[in-house]
Amino acid sequence: MVRIGWRKRVVEIDWSDTPVRRLVGKDDVTKTETLIHAWSVGKVVEYLSELASELNSDVLKDVLPHLEDLRAHHSHSASSEEEATSWEAVARLIQTIKHDTVRVR
Repeated sequence: MVRIGWRKRVVEIDWSDTPVRRLVGKDDVTKTETLIHAWSVGKVVEYLSELASELNSDVLKDVLPHLEDLRAHHSHSASSEEEATSWEAVARLIQTIKHDTVRVR
């Protein structure tokens, strides 16, 4: 199971309930072999993409195209209001994922 949830101003992605034990992403952010903090919509997509390929998770793979659309929209956003809307969309999308594979905190 992969847990995804808000922690202060970041999205925390935690895969400690899976057999995967490796660092994800090359960014200087809070991370361990089973957890990483994403500071942008783009990073949520990047980290979940890495995990989806590593875990061979059909559920995560089904959600990634929608996250990619959000990232594309977000990259053109300039205002903080549009950024907030992108994050809200990520939150709504994450909540649609099957809870037996991904749990939202």
